[in-house]
Amino acid sequence: MSEKRPADLRDALILAGIEEINTYGANGLSLRRVATACHVSTAAPYKHFKDKKEFIAAIIDYVNDQWAEQQEEIVRFRKVQADTRRQLKNVRKELTSGIDSLGVVLKTVNILAVPLLIAAFGIFRGIRRRRG
Repeated sequence: MSEKRPADLRDALILAGIEEINTYGANGLSLRRVATACHVSTAAPYKHFKDKKEFIAAIIDYVNDQWAEQQEEIVRFRKVQADTRRQLKNVRKELTSGIDSLGVVLKTVNILAVPLLIAAFGIFRGIRRRRG
């Protein structure tokens, strides 16, 4: 089964170049091995890059662009995180307020319910005495 070529051969060459540098170092970079890794002719890299120096400069630009994108993503994430924290604080504030209100209602109900329960218990005892 043959491998599909990436939509952008230039990017594929750059990614293979990064792997090449990770393996052999910048001084050991071979455009021949990069071409082989991408399953293209050894002349293919020279259709996209004038020479090895320009190829390395393209790799550096690519890495810098990726780094900048990652930093932007971190900034976006931090903003979302801050918004989420703010929303959670508001929800907690609303819940706390709701719980406090519920406590007041329960206290009021308890204050009103106690005499009613006492009266009901008295009526119930009276009914039982009459039957008994």
